[in-house]
Amino acid sequence: MSCNDSDDISLSLSSESGIAQEMDYSSWTRRQPSGQRTGVFDLYRCLGYDLPNASLPEQIIFNSQSTKDQPNTLAEYMCSVQQGIDYCEISDPLQIEKLFPSPSNRAWKEQLRRIVIFSVKPTDGNDKSVAMLIMGLNTRRPFDAEYRVFVELIQRHMMTGIAGVLLFTEEIRRAQALASLNRRKNTELKNLLAARTQELRKSEATFTRMAEVCPAGLFDAVGGKITFVNDAWYTLSGHPRELSVDSWADTVHSEDRAKAISTWNEAMKGNLVSAEIRFGQHWAMIVAKGSFDEQGVVNVNGYITDISGRKKYEELLQTRIHEAAELKRQQENCKVNSYIA
Repeated sequence: MSCNDSDDISLSLSSESGIAQEMDYSSWTRRQPSGQRTGVFDLYRCLGYDLPNASLPEQIIFNSQSTKDQPNTLAEYMCSVQQGIDYCEISDPLQIEKLFPSPSNRAWKEQLRRIVIFSVKPTDGNDKSVAMLIMGLNTRRPFDAEYRVFVELIQRHMMTGIAGVLLFTEEIRRAQALASLNRRKNTELKNLLAARTQELRKSEATFTRMAEVCPAGLFDAVGGKITFVNDAWYTLSGHPRELSVDSWADTVHSEDRAKAISTWNEAMKGNLVSAEIRFGQHWAMIVAKGSFDEQGVVNVNGYITDISGRKKYEELLQTRIHEAAELKRQQENCKVNSYIA
């Protein structure tokens, strides 16, 4: 778990269970030794401590009997949470200092006063804990109903995410077995492919919407043919919408056309290029990068930005420099003439 709010979450330790191996959460857990079951938790992520840290146990192993012999330990608290209670609170400063030496609020550098521990279970009906989350709470805010809702939201978010991982893993297994299944399984594959295709279309639509509000003129080309430009590209280039975008060079100022075409050809070779050119009387910076796909077809992606304001400033600066130099020359001539006289 990660969080950027140093006020509400001063300390966060997440531990994963060996049971994760049984669920095959291979995408987000490390492999556990064979034979480990519920009650074996490895430190997975930490917020508030730098890892590795000698003050924190890398692994906690417990069961109902062992925790009776180890009262007021982290193993006992985790065992009680795993056995059914919603969460466990530790509010004794001495106990907190014993379990987590020198933890402090990252915002105010104060000694933590309350720590909560709760288990994380997938929302698929499985009652086995796959992780434990230990959180140090805000030292300047009461652990009231609103704060409890915040903590519960984090718990539910993690539980939902784990269930999503489980479902995704199951879908992968089905996809790998489709080649040997009957017509019903083939239908399932088609449905899965349709769902993925729909997601891709939604992703493409999102990109298109983002491109349309981008102030830079974006363009993509495949094999030398421009396949996409956004509205800003038409605005900055002044290229008529009714004409093919592949005739873009005709819109470039005649004095810059050769440079623009040369820049394009370099990008077609797979190079990163940039150039300042004029579209009519409008100055623009063009940046492009070419790349080759597996079939050797070149793809060019790039953008153009308006630099007319910068160019006008540069021209004004040059004028001022020239005027200053001319004034200095005239003053020196005046001094020479005065000396001669």
